[in-house]
Amino acid sequence: MGQVTGQTTFVGLSSRTMERAVLAALAAFGAAAAAASPSLGIWDANGPASGFFPAVSGVTVSLCALASLFRQEMPGGEAFIADRSGALRVGAVLAAIVAMAVGIPILGFIATSIPVLSLLLIAVNRGRPLYAVLVAAGAAIGIHLLFEGLLDTLLPRGTLGLV
Repeated sequence: MGQVTGQTTFVGLSSRTMERAVLAALAAFGAAAAAASPSLGIWDANGPASGFFPAVSGVTVSLCALASLFRQEMPGGEAFIADRSGALRVGAVLAAIVAMAVGIPILGFIATSIPVLSLLLIAVNRGRPLYAVLVAAGAAIGIHLLFEGLLDTLLPRGTLGLV
């Protein structure tokens, strides 16, 4: 039933099997982002176009996931998700990615980022709620100011008109 000596099992699968599945999905997600980015344009007369960041990010995510996956197969390779709490942290990060993808078009960047980042900081770092909200708000507002103020690039406002 997925039991491997010396590894924690949950939901009938070993932690190593779960980690391999997550890494494979992450590699596929990165590859899909990289493959879709040329339709946005990689480069134009003014420099990097809309598809540049997804292309670079997708390739980076895929390469890192594949490197982690192959590292496990080498002698002495060790699973990152060693127990149930590790799997829950990975699940929290994946849930945050989905929440951002769903929430940003509806609520906007800042209105989605602050609650999602706050919950992520609390779940992953087991931090204090007030500290998590302050860090998340600072990060979301800082990113907003960087992109809209310095880089002159608008971030999504969402269909509800929130920032």
